[in-house]
Amino acid sequence: MNRIMSFIKLPLVLSVLTFITIGLSAQKTRSVEKCHQFLRNVTVNCLLTDDFDMLWVGTDMGFYIFNSYEGVRTLHEEGAVTAIAFDGNSAWSALSSGRVLNTDKTREISLENGTTITSMVVKGRDLWIGTKKKGVFVYDAESLEQKSHFRKSNSELRSDEINFIHKDMGNALWIGSSLGVCHVLNNTWKLYKGNESITALEEKDGEIWLMSNRGLWKVDQERKWKNMVLRRGARKGRVNNMFFDETDRLYIASDVFTRYNLDTKSVTSYNKKKGYTNDKTLCIGIDQSGDVWAGTAQKGLFRFKVIQEIFEDSSAVFTLNNLFFEDDSYELTYNTKMELNKLIGYLKQNNSATIDIIGYTNGLPDNEYCNWLSTWRARKVFEYMSAYGISKTRMEYSGNGKGNPLVSDEPKERNKNQRVEIKVTESDDLAEH
Repeated sequence: MNRIMSFIKLPLVLSVLTFITIGLSAQKTRSVEKCHQFLRNVTVNCLLTDDFDMLWVGTDMGFYIFNSYEGVRTLHEEGAVTAIAFDGNSAWSALSSGRVLNTDKTREISLENGTTITSMVVKGRDLWIGTKKKGVFVYDAESLEQKSHFRKSNSELRSDEINFIHKDMGNALWIGSSLGVCHVLNNTWKLYKGNESITALEEKDGEIWLMSNRGLWKVDQERKWKNMVLRRGARKGRVNNMFFDETDRLYIASDVFTRYNLDTKSVTSYNKKKGYTNDKTLCIGIDQSGDVWAGTAQKGLFRFKVIQEIFEDSSAVFTLNNLFFEDDSYELTYNTKMELNKLIGYLKQNNSATIDIIGYTNGLPDNEYCNWLSTWRARKVFEYMSAYGISKTRMEYSGNGKGNPLVSDEPKERNKNQRVEIKVTESDDLAEH
């Protein structure tokens, strides 16, 4: 659904670009998943992740937020939270009573008492609210006035039982119900699969994946549908949620929690052998560091962390995504800071790790200028990470000027040379942290 995640720990090599450079060719890695449990003995109804290193969690007890710097924080415990929406600056939480609260504590919307809210999404100034039996409400998120109420009697909906609302990359809405899914763009509605209860949606590379209790479909950007093979055992009962990870494996939340490989058609089940629970999985999400989060009925929140174990040599040099600079600049961009936050989270969880920060430039200016600029780029990274709690004794920085170019200095390419590389050195017991 609406994915806004990032935060916890950084897998050592997973978030690198395709031009990653490993320290030694003899080095080998293997992946190990470790399971951790949070918020024990509660029901986690919904998860939402954002670009600010936050995980928003709605439970039968209230509304909570996680991040790697503060841990868990209670936002409110006014009642069971059944849906969450994020508007870029604040979050909305829907209560089982029909109230919808904003974290700014100044905005509140009240639906008829007893209205069960199943999903929400913010589109522009509007808050779209899906319900279990009363269709879709649309409110102005600023004035808090109701703008529309869509039901099967006045729209293309064939059912007033709404399973989800999703806003895609093209700013269109997908509204899944117990009888089909509606595509809504510029006030034009189109119904698909009107005899299917569409319960889960995932968007990947501009394509929409939809699942019912009977089928899995992929919809391209021209809205052409394709049936996909889903092996027996990949789901059980109602499908509540699904997500793709960075390697295109599909995680499915139902009465069982599974990971499905679309290429090999293999199914991996998460159960007590993996430290998980056999109880129903209600919601799942994946953060930008690759950690998988699963919310369950009555057993709380689980995180599956993928750890890269390093053998034969414990250091790796890699370039993080978005760790680039504008021409003649050493200022950190917003995207660069978000990328560094993942590394900060990793270092705080792995106290034995140290890093070397190496700055680079393109090859156009003279050597003296390039050496100066590359050093300042590395220094800015050093200062940012120090300001967020990483000890200076664990970091060293230097500039390598125009050395080790990754691409040519053609105008469309050279920004990839204007970069910082991070060398992480770990102790042999990396996987035990």
